[in-house]
Amino acid sequence: SNAITHLKNGSGNCLLFEGFMDFLSYLTLKKNRIPEHSAIVLNSVNNLPKAQDILSKYCTIFSCLDNDESGKRAIRNLQSLCKDVKDQSAHYAKYKDLNDYLCNRFEQKQAIKKKPNRGLKM
Repeated sequence: SNAITHLKNGSGNCLLFEGFMDFLSYLTLKKNRIPEHSAIVLNSVNNLPKAQDILSKYCTIFSCLDNDESGKRAIRNLQSLCKDVKDQSAHYAKYKDLNDYLCNRFEQKQAIKKKPNRGLKM
């Protein structure tokens, strides 16, 4: 899609996502609570220029963009718009994006649940 999605809640801070699956993954990780910040879903990192006017009005941007070169380039562009950009990608540094992190985390939890109990037998 070539449109951005802007979910306003009156907060002076904004969460920024590259895709809707990353936004849904964020909500899942936060236990499906309504985000405490407004949110923008770019639907493609190429839509960042379309979101610049909106983003420039926020005090802090919590960037949850992909861990790739285009995501890193977008972070640098954001820093010229807003003094306080918090790059959240360090929290999922070993993964392509927030959704990939969530999927792998879920698979690891399932694997742990399936492990037989090797505790002491008395």
